Amino acid sequence: MSETRVMYPQDEEQNEYRYIHFAWLDEIAMGLTAGAKKHPGETWREIPSEEHVSRAIRHLSMHLTGDCSEPHLVNASMRCMMAFATATGVRMPMERAAEKAPQVALTAEEMAMLTDETEAHDERKSKPIEEVCAVCGKVFMTASVARKYCSEECREAAKAAYNKRQSKECKQKPKEKAAKTKEELSAKEAEEARRKESAVHLGELTKTAREAGMSYGQYMAKKRMAKGEEA
Repeated sequence: MSETRVMYPQDEEQNEYRYIHFAWLDEIAMGLTAGAKKHPGETWREIPSEEHVSRAIRHLSMHLTGDCSEPHLVNASMRCMMAFATATGVRMPMERAAEKAPQVALTAEEMAMLTDETEAHDERKSKPIEEVCAVCGKVFMTASVARKYCSEECREAAKAAYNKRQSKECKQKPKEKAAKTKEELSAKEAEEARRKESAVHLGELTKTAREAGMSYGQYMAKKRMAKGEEA
């Protein structure tokens, strides 16, 4: 029994992307990236489309003969794309975007300033400088002012020491926090005891004043006067 094929509105479209093998497309993209690094500047655009076609046929022929020295199918696909681009003159989206981008004109003075800054930066970057290793104290030459260690061993030693300090601090923090909490509780208890003692003393003075038929203020004034006479 044959299966009934489900039809979708997209089946009527002429540019059906469902049938593109995207793993193959990714291989082409990686091949183009490698080619751009080897031959910068898109020099393939200067080659006639007929030459791209002949090289594509060469790769297909070598694939059919069983040669595995190169990814012939991918190389043939790249050559076919290049042949199409050079034969039709169709521009890629990035080229069209570059044409629409605003062009900034630099004056001769601005260009000279930029050139001088670039050359000075390159000179500083390429000129080695002396640095002292933060671990062993050895003097070493480096092109980067950010480099602190003379070797990978010293860098790893510094990393290990840092991790050890962090671990020690993490262990000490709970103890310090507990000690601090204990001190705070002791101070709070002492303050509470002083307040209770003051309240008891005030209560006793108030009671004594009432027994003498005086207010608390009158009683305290009489006490101060008595102390003054004794002095």
